[in-house]
Amino acid sequence: MLTGPAAERAVTVGDGRAYVQGHFFGSGLAGDAKETIGASSSSKIWSNQTLTISEFVSWVAQLDARLVGTAPFAQTQFDIVKSATTLRRLPDVVIAGAWAKAGFKTNPRVRFRTEGAARFDYKSLTDWELCDFAPQPANGVMDFKVSLEQFSVLMRFSLGHGRMVTQRDDTVVIEVESATDSWMHLSEWLAEHPPIFYAADKSSFEGMNQMSATQLQVAVLSHGDAEVIDWTGCAIDVEFVPNNGSASAAQLRQRLAGQTTVQEHLERYLLQAPGLTALFYDHRSGEAADYIAITLSPQGEVEIALYHCKGAGGAPSGGRVGDVYEVAGQLVKSVYYCDVTTLLEHMHDRMHARHTSPSTFISGTLGDLRQLIQSTPATKLGFTVVGVQPGISRRQVGAHLADLMVFGVDYAKRGGVAKAYWLVSE
Repeated sequence: MLTGPAAERAVTVGDGRAYVQGHFFGSGLAGDAKETIGASSSSKIWSNQTLTISEFVSWVAQLDARLVGTAPFAQTQFDIVKSATTLRRLPDVVIAGAWAKAGFKTNPRVRFRTEGAARFDYKSLTDWELCDFAPQPANGVMDFKVSLEQFSVLMRFSLGHGRMVTQRDDTVVIEVESATDSWMHLSEWLAEHPPIFYAADKSSFEGMNQMSATQLQVAVLSHGDAEVIDWTGCAIDVEFVPNNGSASAAQLRQRLAGQTTVQEHLERYLLQAPGLTALFYDHRSGEAADYIAITLSPQGEVEIALYHCKGAGGAPSGGRVGDVYEVAGQLVKSVYYCDVTTLLEHMHDRMHARHTSPSTFISGTLGDLRQLIQSTPATKLGFTVVGVQPGISRRQVGAHLADLMVFGVDYAKRGGVAKAYWLVSE
């Protein structure tokens, strides 16, 4: 919330990206009369006046005359904030998808079973994730998967082709608990609570509502947008080795020949962080982050940092967008977990023995962490979101890559994160 005699001057490009679905109001002069008027991204205009019906009709006519008249509009920072429009064409590349806010807020149970199975298995909605987006703009459809560890269901989002969301795999029954002991098909639930999909062009859409990307672009990384660490001894193209005892995992470990994976290298780096009090490993479907590190400064300030990492697509460079897409999407989605209550509940649930591979603390305990956070004043508690990608060379980053990297950073900050940056190669 911004207030003041010229609050519109403080609106930034990041605000335009993060708060595209919102509203604003202000006061000004209409002739000699002072007027307060507001507008929302859903195209509603309002004012705090007390009017008769005839006066209201007259006021609407005045607004209409302003909007369709020939008088020029003054350019202000508010023009950065775009209003939602109807989705007419699917983007060429979708880099991430997140559940609707209602899904995160209620986190309903999901039950599923394969064809012929005798009973349902149960998980929470946030244990699942949206992935493998395959848009077909010419056909007006996008296939994507709803995945849980090694289990996935193929879904389809359709633009003006009957039902908005349908399930493509009939061999699986998957249902969401819409009320106590009341279940509805996942496709029906998604039609009522559309996910948010983020595109590579920095636009996004939720159901049939499209939030266009800002026209302003970033050409270079600013100070603080990216930090460099030494990746010596790390096989930067290998994010992790599955801990499932498979032959392929054994072969991958043999190929490493003593080198660390990206996750192992990051873990060693984080364990040496000054003031580290807890390190939580959460890498699997529905993760808040691959690693969550909590540090305590000598001044009593607690920082909760969420690290998202991905293996490199090749030697460090400054123009390979594939190394940025998925991690940028993770930065955008991290905002929801930058809340103390939400994060602690997430950790508690993810450690439960019902999970095939429960998340775990590498250092510290949940009890000690809960006590530390609850005893820390809000003014000394902050969140940081970090994208980790050794395939990016800080000194070689080009304009297009910089713009995409800053998109994730800026969105996270404007969503309520104290700090956000990338951890890359030199």
